[in-house]
Amino acid sequence: MRCQEVSRDYRRFTECAEAMIEITNTLSIDESEIQVEFTHSSGPGGQNVNKVATAVQLRFDVRNSHSLPDDVRKRLIVGLLQRRLDRRLHRRSGFSGSCGLA
Repeated sequence: MRCQEVSRDYRRFTECAEAMIEITNTLSIDESEIQVEFTHSSGPGGQNVNKVATAVQLRFDVRNSHSLPDDVRKRLIVGLLQRRLDRRLHRRSGFSGSCGLA
């Protein structure tokens, strides 16, 4: 949530609004639907390795998002499921193509 001080009619007050992240001209996601987690990054890090959270992980729950229109949500879910299936097929049999579910 973003807040700013506003002056109207010689009175001052704070106005707050949910921040939206613009994805395209017609699609925005409510900032509150993004979970941010700071973690220790893997790999070499010099003196700060395992001491400072230098990696950021962002999570977005497509299934439960109120910001996404139904058609966009369905396309995203189908795409995610297709990639999962492709990875499983690839691991089991060395298959390298798409399963063609889209």
